[in-house]
Amino acid sequence: MFTSGELEGFKATQLESLQDTCNLEKYTVTFNSYGEPISSYVVQSGIACGVNMTGGKEFYKGSLIETDTDATIRFPLSTDINIKDRITITKRYGVTVSGLTFEVKQEPRQGISGLVVDVGMVTYDD
Repeated sequence: MFTSGELEGFKATQLESLQDTCNLEKYTVTFNSYGEPISSYVVQSGIACGVNMTGGKEFYKGSLIETDTDATIRFPLSTDINIKDRITITKRYGVTVSGLTFEVKQEPRQGISGLVVDVGMVTYDD
């Protein structure tokens, strides 16, 4: 069993190792005047994360091309994320990037010092 000091040390090390920056796109549903559901995403920007690109395979789903588990992304324990959310990587090692949007493939796993999320890349077919 770890002491509270050791656990706090693990958390501090985890936070220091999150060298990337993400936008967390929280899935929300509102209703129009007819009571019909309207799905959208509310963006929470500037969240520290750690991205590990793992590869994957492509498949077609309607007008989207998706890949199955292209990366794992680490977050601080306090991050509120679930399977309906999306994640956009905005910086890799401090360098601005674009075109890296992922959807969460399964519920986040909680470790001693952070959350780990398996994600698949989402690209729109033009």
